[in-house]
Amino acid sequence: VQERTVIRVMYDDQPPVLSLQPVSGPMSATWNVPLFSAALGILAIAAVTWPAAAIIRRRYGHSFALTGRPATLYRLTRAVCVVDLAFAGLWFWFLSQKDIQWFSSGNDGIIRLIQLVGVVGVLGALAALANVAAVFGDASRSWWAKVSSVSIAVACVAFIWFAFSLRLITPHIAY
Repeated sequence: VQERTVIRVMYDDQPPVLSLQPVSGPMSATWNVPLFSAALGILAIAAVTWPAAAIIRRRYGHSFALTGRPATLYRLTRAVCVVDLAFAGLWFWFLSQKDIQWFSSGNDGIIRLIQLVGVVGVLGALAALANVAAVFGDASRSWWAKVSSVSIAVACVAFIWFAFSLRLITPHIAY
C-alpha cells in the first residue's frame, strides 16, 4: 500500500495560481511564531532595561561596574537589541501600509534603508556572541549576567534566522 501525502489544496472557485501548499519544517509556524515572540520579548526587555538601569544607577549614585572591553560589549549588545527591534518595527510599519501603490519600485529606497538597518543588526550579533564569551570568561560575573547574555545572544541569532529565512534582507528586490 502506497502512502499518500497532500501536495496542494486548490478550490474550483479560486484562480489556479492560488493554492495552499504545506510548508517545510524549518518554515513551520508551529515553532517560528513562538521563537519570534520570545526573541522580540527578550530584545525588548534588554532594550528597555538598559536605560532604566542607567537611570536607577544615577538616581542612587552607583557607578557602572564594568570597564574596558566588557563594558563596551555590554553596551554594543544592548544597542544591537535596539537595532533589531527597529528593523522588526520598520518592516511591520512598511507592510502595514494600506495603499497597494506603496508596494512598488518607487519605495525601493525605503526597503533598502530597512535592509541596511537589518544588516547592522546581523553584524551586531557578533557583539552579542562576544559578550557571552566575555561574561563566561569572567568568574566574578553573576549567574544572571550569564543567563541574560546567553538569552540575548540566542535572540540575536533568531533575528538572523528570521531576517534571511523570511527574505527580509536580500540582494534583489522582487515584487
